[in-house]
Amino acid sequence: MPGDVLPIDAVLGQLVDLLKRGRRAVVAAEPGSGKTTRVPLAIADAFPGRVLVLEPRRVAARSMAGYLARTRGEAVGASIGLTTRDDRKVSEATRVEFVTEGVLTRRLQRDPQLRGVTTVVFDEFHERSLAADVGLALCLDVAAGLREDLRIVVMSATLDHDAVATLLDGAPVVRAAGRSFEVETLYRPVPSAGPQAREAAVVAAILEALTDTTGDVLVFLAGAGEIRRTERRLLGARATAGVDVLALHGQLSPSEQDRALAPAALGRRKVVLATNVAETSLTVQGVTAVVDSGMVRRFREGGTGRFGRLVTERISQAEADQRRGRAGRLCPGRCYRLWTTADHAQLRPLAGAEILNRDLSGLALELAAWGVSDALTLRWLDPPPTDRLEAGRVLDTELGLLDGQGRPTPTGRSVLELGLEPRLGAIVVAGRASGDAGLRRACQVAALIEEGDFLDGGFFTGIEAGPIGADLNDRLDALEGDRQPAGSVTGRLNEGRRRRVRLRAQALEQRARRLPDKSNAHPSTPPGLGATSLAVLLLAGMSDRIAQRRDSGDGRYRLRHGGGVQLPANDPLGRERYLIILDAGGLARSGPTGPNQGHNPSHTASADPLVRLAAPLPAALVPTGTEEISVRWSTSGSGTGDVVAQSVQRLDELVVSARDLNPGSLRDHDVSDALLEGIRRNGLSVLGGVDRATALQRRLHFCRAELGSRWPDVSDAVLLASLEEWLTPFLVGVRRRADLGRVDLSQLLWSRLDSQQQRSLDRLAPSSLSLPGRPAGGGSRVGRKIPIDYEPERPMLAVKLQELFGLRDLPRLADGAVRLVVQLLSPAGRPIAITDDLERFWTGAYQQVRSELRGRYPKHAWPEDPLAATPSPPIRLRPPR
Repeated sequence: MPGDVLPIDAVLGQLVDLLKRGRRAVVAAEPGSGKTTRVPLAIADAFPGRVLVLEPRRVAARSMAGYLARTRGEAVGASIGLTTRDDRKVSEATRVEFVTEGVLTRRLQRDPQLRGVTTVVFDEFHERSLAADVGLALCLDVAAGLREDLRIVVMSATLDHDAVATLLDGAPVVRAAGRSFEVETLYRPVPSAGPQAREAAVVAAILEALTDTTGDVLVFLAGAGEIRRTERRLLGARATAGVDVLALHGQLSPSEQDRALAPAALGRRKVVLATNVAETSLTVQGVTAVVDSGMVRRFREGGTGRFGRLVTERISQAEADQRRGRAGRLCPGRCYRLWTTADHAQLRPLAGAEILNRDLSGLALELAAWGVSDALTLRWLDPPPTDRLEAGRVLDTELGLLDGQGRPTPTGRSVLELGLEPRLGAIVVAGRASGDAGLRRACQVAALIEEGDFLDGGFFTGIEAGPIGADLNDRLDALEGDRQPAGSVTGRLNEGRRRRVRLRAQALEQRARRLPDKSNAHPSTPPGLGATSLAVLLLAGMSDRIAQRRDSGDGRYRLRHGGGVQLPANDPLGRERYLIILDAGGLARSGPTGPNQGHNPSHTASADPLVRLAAPLPAALVPTGTEEISVRWSTSGSGTGDVVAQSVQRLDELVVSARDLNPGSLRDHDVSDALLEGIRRNGLSVLGGVDRATALQRRLHFCRAELGSRWPDVSDAVLLASLEEWLTPFLVGVRRRADLGRVDLSQLLWSRLDSQQQRSLDRLAPSSLSLPGRPAGGGSRVGRKIPIDYEPERPMLAVKLQELFGLRDLPRLADGAVRLVVQLLSPAGRPIAITDDLERFWTGAYQQVRSELRGRYPKHAWPEDPLAATPSPPIRLRPPR
């Protein structure tokens, strides 16, 4: 170890003493304190066994292991070891082993006792990755039940240390200052919104730093796309002569990362364009100035079955402090922030925990393998959201990774051994079951999705170079050879990224071949489609990502579980009826730059997500789904419509096939809803007996208005709103619109009355009035039945005046409560008077009517005393010419 003294050295003795007594501790040490390099060695010197140090990123784990090994004059793998996803350098002599967070979870699942390990150190825990939270929860569970002697140390510069201490059973907090020089903070806000203005402001700040400082410049940008564009701008600036412009992000090879971390060549300066991988743990040699764009790119899950997206958003205050501290490691420095002091006050204090917004299907599988059915039985700083965890369990079950009791299946355990997220693991296990060719292809798919596209402008690269074909087959073909993928633009292939995808695929294939032969994932395929078919393999992990082409023919597809996606313009995949969508949505922006601003002007936030990666799905491979009998009232064509029926093969929201059915072959309950819909659209007039029903409705409305609510409301509005209640039982045998005419609406309304109402209706609201008429041969009086019109205002009888001679009054309705209004007609049937007091009419207005009309109708009786006269039968008159 170098002989210089670091701030953390002052508290190492205290930390060791606390671990001897309590086996738990929280280290709150500022950036530059030396906690990552000193604490693990101090613990290893004080206690037997191996110290596991968890780093949130592979680049940090590799860098720290290499640095400590060099200070000891040895290679990595001796006393200082390293284990990452695809790299393991350890030996029996290893005392401190740097690992990435997922490695710890795998080790715990294989060996819950962590044999040989005496201390687990969680470094940079403030980043709150899902793997770190899971690893800590499992370690605490192990310590509580299997390994009371296991020491757990959580370290961070920016974190709610007291909350972590509480989680660790009230563990003591050991605090250490950082070793840093004064850093002058300069605010250089971006003059206008949009990524181009921000990148121009970044370049301006870099040039200012190169002019006003003497060391190297570390620049924090959101992602690889911003790094590449900024690099192009800088290389075109004359002020960067003698300056090496280097990139630093997770997609680079180890040698490229090492070059960025190493000191600049003698006589030269360097500008390191980095993502947030350089915020913590890593030390970039020679930096005296930091330019901070204030932005970070995070992956946000869209929930199970939906597409996640990369979101460019504001950093937190803690992240800003971490970045600023990088300028004062060697000497006084400067930090150029591309925002205002007011903006800074609005930043969140801390970045959010991944467990709160990530897809939790992987966590659900891990917990099931751990034997935990209720996540809350473990101890969490932030418990996993119940709805997301349940959605993860549902997905794992659909993928065949969990059985009906929530236990891992053999396939699920194989996926855990692979260390892949559930979808990709299911694809690789299916590939393994299908033979060598299938396994190689499945591992290529998984590696491509993990590492990102090797085409500039492809999915998740952050290179905004315009639309590019989305066909997965093009990428896989390019992995097999050295050519550009079909349909791609010349020069877009990034050989470095393609090489990393190939290496990752090879590593996955080797790991899959070492799996125990216990998986039950054997792809079943229709005749003519081999088990190594790409679509067959993809369905093992992406069956919920099936999309069907819409009829619009513009590259839009409907997703199996709802919603839609859009292919890039003129993408050849648009000819396919079915696709499996591996990635859609691309980049999204939030915060001051606005959603999607500057990324793809033709693709707005309100449009369907843009497909970045997809593969054709032969129709023969589309899952069967369920068969439904679809019966509806169709108004297509002329007329008022009719019942149409289809047998529909449906895969959730997708209609896979449909054939017409004869409604006459269906059962009553199959067609009743469609018939009711047709009645609602066309009204009750489609039923039979409408005229009689209308008359009955008016009589019942009169009774309800005059006698109270015990009489039913049979208005059209009420009847249409309650069709299911009163009409459905009478639709037996009805299949089409023409059959509705056999359903007598008046009889149905009558059946809604109870027996007392039926008996009393003719007395309270008779449908007609029998007139007395002339004496017949036998002495009886013979007259007509005149219908009573129950108008909304008052019931009315329209009758010719001569038929009422001799009558002083008419019967009253509603047990005498309501007078019947009479509309008196001339012999020609024209209204001449309206009255509800017939005797008063005879003794009053009749004389004037008589004088006006008897000359016009001389053949009709016009007695002077109508009360003493005999009613006259109506005489049919010829209509006037």
